[in-house]
Amino acid sequence: MSLFKKILYLLVIFLILNVITIYNFDYSSTNSNKENIFSSMNKKISSFFSKESKNIPFNFSIEKSNDILVLNGLFPNNNDLKIVLNSLGIDQEGNSILFEDGVVIDYPFLERVKPFIDKFKEESINGAKIIYNSEGLKVIADMNSQEAIQELENISLKNNLNASLNIKAIVKDQETIEKQIEEIKSIVEKDVSINKTDIPEAVTIIDVQNKINSILKENKITFARASTNLTPESIKIVEEIANILKGHDYYIEVGGHTDSKGNPNLNQQLSDKRAASVKDVLIKFGVNKDSIKSFGYGNKFPIAQEDELGLSEENRRVEILLKEKGVK
Repeated sequence: MSLFKKILYLLVIFLILNVITIYNFDYSSTNSNKENIFSSMNKKISSFFSKESKNIPFNFSIEKSNDILVLNGLFPNNNDLKIVLNSLGIDQEGNSILFEDGVVIDYPFLERVKPFIDKFKEESINGAKIIYNSEGLKVIADMNSQEAIQELENISLKNNLNASLNIKAIVKDQETIEKQIEEIKSIVEKDVSINKTDIPEAVTIIDVQNKINSILKENKITFARASTNLTPESIKIVEEIANILKGHDYYIEVGGHTDSKGNPNLNQQLSDKRAASVKDVLIKFGVNKDSIKSFGYGNKFPIAQEDELGLSEENRRVEILLKEKGVK
């Protein structure tokens, strides 16, 4: 309730009491009794006005803890506390908050002290304190630098804060600073070294090609006799190769080859169909169909000497060749 309303209510009560007193007053009583009645009423009124007129200056303390500012102090009510927190940019209210009627907040002072508190938060070390009470503004703190202390002194002077500054700069000696720098560099270099071991080396197209060639050398792709159908064992080999190719984006050529025995045209057709069969199985196991082609070369590219009948187990083969996309 505002002071104006309280005074208004008191006057109404006072008038009512006067009317009742005059109406019921025994005029046969002595003048002394009359004086006692009015004296008692005057004391009550004086007591009420004395209570309402007291002004209690608010006080507060600010402490930096865990790199945030914590506010404690005496305030009129919770709403005014929130205003002070916002005005000063304080992070958190503390556990020692008191409320009392009649506390008067000096808002112009809050505006003047705000830049001081901002610099205090930025440059002070945890444990630093600001205290404001009837004796004025007092600061007990360790700061990061002598320059920060000078800036606080300048703000105090400029904004007429008259702050009592019990502060000192914590300046590390050059040897300590250099030692810390070396420790940080050592940690960073160690992390980089660990990260390098965690990153696998890039796999090149040559690595992939050699891996496929090694598989085909040890496990030749074979077909049913006089057929283009892969044997069950060869289907597993093609699946293994498909799993390797799915992890890369290359152009893939499947080439079918025969030995020189028999009709060259028939050999050409057989090699073409067997290459296509391998291509279809690769696609079935997940290889991109748009990246793969098959060709039959018949007996044009032998890799081993044939016998007198033109037979050669090595020349009857299926090759898988890789090529980088974008390379002609």
